[in-house]
Amino acid sequence: MIKSSHILIGAGTVAAIYFGGSYLLKLNRLSNELESDTKVSIDNVSLSGIELSINVKLKNPSGGSIQVKHPFVKMIYADKT
Repeated sequence: MIKSSHILIGAGTVAAIYFGGSYLLKLNRLSNELESDTKVSIDNVSLSGIELSINVKLKNPSGGSIQVKHPFVKMIYADKT
C-alpha cells in the first residue's frame, strides 16, 4: 500500500524535475541569444603603465534575467594573455 508520504515525495520530485528543466531550458536560450557590445579606450598613460576603460553592453533579447557580480576580463595581445 502506498503511503501518503511516498505520494508527496513523488509529486515533489516530479515538480522539481519539471521546474528545474524549464529553468535550464530558459538559461540555454539566454546563453544562445545573449550578445555583448564591448568598447575599450585608453583612460590614462603614465610611466607606471596604461589604464584602460572597458564598457560592456549586454543585449538580452530573450527576456531572461541575469546578474553580473564579478566580471572576468581576459586580455589577449599577439596570441598571449
